Amino acid sequence: LVLPFVVAVSIAGGQGSDVVWIGAVSLGLFVAFPAGYLGWMVRSGRSASVELADPRERDIPYAVAAFILLIAMLLLSTRPSEEGWFAALVGTYGISTVLIFLVNRYWKISAHLYGLGTAISLLFFAPSIVLGLDTRDFAWAAFALSCLVFPLMWARVYTRAHTFAQTTAGAVSGLTLSPLIWRGLTLLLS
Repeated sequence: LVLPFVVAVSIAGGQGSDVVWIGAVSLGLFVAFPAGYLGWMVRSGRSASVELADPRERDIPYAVAAFILLIAMLLLSTRPSEEGWFAALVGTYGISTVLIFLVNRYWKISAHLYGLGTAISLLFFAPSIVLGLDTRDFAWAAFALSCLVFPLMWARVYTRAHTFAQTTAGAVSGLTLSPLIWRGLTLLLS
């Protein structure tokens, strides 16, 4: 989840300090905060494991994540229009979080694979569509992340966190829905 934001800032001409800043903020908001919250839920007895098997246990983590991302999108959308694509990137993750939350109320698709699929598709398509950059310049990042899809699917099925169908649904949804959401938001925010 952190990589698309770091790559986005660097391809937009961000300086080293900008890249480090967005990487640190992304790491804190999207990795440290959720991991700390899940750890607290398990230690306090609010959940039996970090897998959050009960759909009701996922309500607060998803709501907080979506809230943070959508507020960030709104704040970023106040910046000059040429930066609307970055607000759209943040908003894509916010809307995707809401979609995953809604689907996971009924069927537990893999948010891990949805996020990975989103990163792959946005790293491959976004630089060329919005910035007119050659897709081949960013294919290395998309390819590197693509190499993680099957090991992550295997790990989620092996640990019995998901079925094969749930991991496949997460990956395919991230790869296909996220670029559509992102493109709609870039048009809306530009």
